[in-house]
Amino acid sequence: MSTTEHRAQAGAFTPGPWTYSIRAGWHTISGGGFKGIAEAWQRADDGAFIPDDQALANAHLIAAAPDMFGAVSALASIPIGPEIADDRDMILYRNGTGSITVGDVLYAKAALTKALGKSPDAVLMGEGGVE
Repeated sequence: MSTTEHRAQAGAFTPGPWTYSIRAGWHTISGGGFKGIAEAWQRADDGAFIPDDQALANAHLIAAAPDMFGAVSALASIPIGPEIADDRDMILYRNGTGSITVGDVLYAKAALTKALGKSPDAVLMGEGGVE
């Protein structure tokens, strides 16, 4: 599946870019003309407080979601045929600073599958998912 097709599947997402701000003391993520897509809470289920720096890091991670979805979509669009799917260490691309392996692409496909609301297990087990 191409990057464009992955983005089409993501049509239900609020379009990016998303931004982070503090509103009324809350770490708030906004985007697509909406204020308050999400909030990074500072309180755990047991009532304990999450440190402010951790809540801030969570907010930045959430705000980067549309950009990361695009990057992961690009990596996940690399076709992996069944004849090489089991060779996770096979290098598909290498340059002077790093490489991309079959395992990297399968991990991207699993993450994208999860972002689309499906179980990533089938991809990680080599059984399908995002094409």
